[in-house]
Amino acid sequence: MYDPALHFRFPACLEHIDPAVCRVQEWMRKQGLEGHLFRFTLLIREALNNAVVHGAKCDPAREVSFSVARRGEEIILSINDSGPGFDPERFPEYPEKARGCPERGWGVSLMRKYASSFSHDREHGTTVLVYALKEGADG
Repeated sequence: MYDPALHFRFPACLEHIDPAVCRVQEWMRKQGLEGHLFRFTLLIREALNNAVVHGAKCDPAREVSFSVARRGEEIILSINDSGPGFDPERFPEYPEKARGCPERGWGVSLMRKYASSFSHDREHGTTVLVYALKEGADG
């Protein structure tokens, strides 16, 4: 498959997301990918938030792990949580109630928007997002 450039494991608490995302941003800057920071940061934050909140139920006894790797003109983000999994096809492209507070959030919709490929393995609780560098520059 690929060798991850970064790998993280943390208790399923929201406060662990920011430090992990900051490390990924540092790695992106070293890779010369500053032009992708906004989109990729939004993608990774939504994916990690979903893993912590929906997958691991904000239970610090559970862990969330993820890895980031560059493969040519793509960044591969693989996230694993101990949750029951989900079917991404059950989520509409955009939440039904665009105004106010949607019944379902924007997480899956944003992941679809910014990832060139989005898959989920229910059996292993792993979501893999592929971010295409050619298509995804900020601006």
